[in-house]
Amino acid sequence: MSHAVTTRHGVDVVVRRYRADDIDAVHEILLEPAIIHGILQLPHSSFDARKKHFESWLSGGNEHIMLVAEVDGTIVGGASVHRNVRPRMQHVAAIGMNVSEAWHGKGIGGALMDELLRLADNWLQIRRVELSVFVDNEPAIGLYRSRGFEVEGTHRMFAFRDGEFVDAYTMARVRSW
Repeated sequence: MSHAVTTRHGVDVVVRRYRADDIDAVHEILLEPAIIHGILQLPHSSFDARKKHFESWLSGGNEHIMLVAEVDGTIVGGASVHRNVRPRMQHVAAIGMNVSEAWHGKGIGGALMDELLRLADNWLQIRRVELSVFVDNEPAIGLYRSRGFEVEGTHRMFAFRDGEFVDAYTMARVRSW
């Protein structure tokens, strides 16, 4: 199943579930310098390790759902929702996303986020969606705020990036019953 939308920037994007044959395109996006800067991956990450990791998610059922965004048949971004498997926390999911640098600011992230939240709200019974984001990633923070996420705290020295420690926010969107 896929979900087609036209972004407010006039881009026709299809958001669909990740397939095993998407790995090459997704791996290339995750190696882009702007993406590496905003996520916890290392430059020059191993293709084989990433493929094995994604395959484990694909074979694990619906606790890990990965999506891709396509424009004219080309993958331009990806997102994932990871449901907590602890019995008392199955209403909680963590999300992550990335959009190829060439497609930043064109509504791709919004289309991915909207589909993640649609899944969480309407199919997975998720009430709390959480994420971490570097404090200097203002475009991402703006997107998350626009979808109801709030900063819950700051992780000091969260990660080592480009020769220095950087902070990250914990953000969450909580829906009441």
